[in-house]
This record gives sequence, structure tokens and C-alpha cells, in this order.
Amino acid sequence: MTSRILFILEGKKPDNSYARLLQEKMAENVVIQQYHTDIYALYSELKKDEYFDTVSMIAERDASFEYDESDFSQIYLFFDLDAQHDGYEAEALDKFRELLAFFDNETDKGKLLISYPMVEAFDYFSPNFLPNTSENKLQVFLYQHGDEKFKTKVTRFRKKNQSAGNLSLKVDYFVLINFALLDEEDIFNQIIDGTTMLERQIQEVASKKRVYIVSGYAQFIVGYFGSKYFDDILKKYDYQKMIVDVKEAN
Repeated sequence: MTSRILFILEGKKPDNSYARLLQEKMAENVVIQQYHTDIYALYSELKKDEYFDTVSMIAERDASFEYDESDFSQIYLFFDLDAQHDGYEAEALDKFRELLAFFDNETDKGKLLISYPMVEAFDYFSPNFLPNTSENKLQVFLYQHGDEKFKTKVTRFRKKNQSAGNLSLKVDYFVLINFALLDEEDIFNQIIDGTTMLERQIQEVASKKRVYIVSGYAQFIVGYFGSKYFDDILKKYDYQKMIVDVKEAN
């Protein structure tokens, strides 16, 4: 039987292009399926019946999706914080806690990977954000909710930063962000998990209605390729001497 991985996306054009980029880099057969509603609707349906699986739910909604649960070894769900139009309110954030607890296993219901504030975070990148030999700073950015729309900000940013398309450096950057956002009491030298990341973001939302710009796709890459991949990136940038420089996105 062919081993397949299922990517479930929100159904937006940028999301699809990022997923296809990953699809080209992976040995396994990746099936990309768009889910044209927010993830909480999927969760609500699955929660009604503990024996109903994610793949069957997708197939029930889309007749062209001709797969069953046995066709996939892993399931990943890529969604945005902004998928909830009230994503910065306490009630919506509590929902994401539920979602991460429910979608916590790629070999069962699926593993949820959240982009903050949205999938376009993957394009808010410049090689200048990475630590270098002269100034060992990692630049980490915050997006202020209620500011200029994030999509607009990213579009304008990309016009000024044509080199933002370097996939390898981009992954390095978002992996380093995941590491940089670990609290001191967390185990040193590990990738931040989805729940810890959410709680870290909630601290910023509660105080200033803002979030760290973080890509769910980078979280997937590290989880997929494993801890050695993560460790190699940390060593490459001499993480023990790395200075984290946090600033507002402009």
C-alpha cells in the first residue's frame, strides 16, 4: 500500500502554493485537500462521534475526494489564528486550546499547525533577519492586530525584499523563531510545541492585541524531518550566543 500524507488547508491560494512547494520536496505521496470553512466546524462534527475519522468527514463533504482512512499514514491541518474572525478574543483563543488538544496526533485525527496571524507569515522574511557573523541577532517580529491588514503588509514587504523566496533560509529563520520563543523553564534545545506556542502568543494578545509572526509550515518541516534537522539549524547559527531582537513589523 502506498504511504500517503494528507494536508488539509483552509482553501486560500497562498496556502495552496506553500503546500505544493513542500509537496515537491517530500518523498511521500502528499494529497492536498482544501477545507472551505474554519477548522472549528470540522472539530465540532468529529467531536459528535468519536468513531468518525477526519478523512471520512472530508470525503462526506467533497464527493471528488475518493480516499478513506486507510489511505493515509499521517494527517496535517494548516490553519490560521485569523481563521476565526474574532481570533484575538479570549473565547476564540480558548477554542484554539481545544483544537490543539484534539488535533494533536498526525496518525489519528491529525496534527494542527497554526500560522500567526495567518499563512502569509511564511513570506514575512528577509535573510537580514537571520543572525550573522558580525551581529549575531535574530530579528523576531510582532504583528499588531488592528494595524494595516497583514496580507497588505506582506505584499508591500515582499516588493522590497525580492530575496524572500529562498526556501532553505526561510525555514532556518522560522525554526529559530520557534526556538527563541521557548520560555526559560522549557527544556533547552527543543522545538516549541503547538500548545506552548499558543500560550506564548496569548500572553501578547492579552496585553497588547498582537502576535509573533510564526509559520505553521516551518513547524511541520521540523516535525517531519526530526530533531537532528532542528539541532543542525541551531548549531549553524551558533544559537548559544544568539541575541533575540524583538520589534514591531513594519
